[in-house]
Amino acid sequence: MSIIEIAFLGIDIGLVLWVIHLKMEIRKISKKMHPPVPVVPASGFTERDLHALRTSLAELVEDVEQYTELQLQKMRAQTQVLHSLCERMENKLHTVEEPAPEPPSEKNSARVVPLSAHPGFTHHSQKDKIIELYKKGWPCEKIAEALRITKSEVQLIVNLS
Repeated sequence: MSIIEIAFLGIDIGLVLWVIHLKMEIRKISKKMHPPVPVVPASGFTERDLHALRTSLAELVEDVEQYTELQLQKMRAQTQVLHSLCERMENKLHTVEEPAPEPPSEKNSARVVPLSAHPGFTHHSQKDKIIELYKKGWPCEKIAEALRITKSEVQLIVNLS
């Protein structure tokens, strides 16, 4: 036997061992993904078996690459959405305005009336009208609403008269 034949025999043995190792790894992956596939014994490998093995490995690698690319695309899309949300939040934080003053509620509405130098409301511009309506039986709320003044003003005028 020549040195070249011994080298080829060593290469053949190495390839057979490598194929056996690949088959075991494929079997592990197949069990996880698919039902078990019948395995051809190592001594019965033909060129057709090696070709089928190479083809199935290539398909497996292609599937893994496609899945990985799809997941990366999803992550990129999510990252872009998060980035735009962060920018919008930053813009809102930088443009925070002071809250607008709340309009007075109808229950607690108070009208500011400048006080005269004279004590009390004896010179109220609508004093006579308030007393007249009160004597007719109008409630203070209705008088205040009709004359567009506060209920407190009406009550004060009624109490002082």
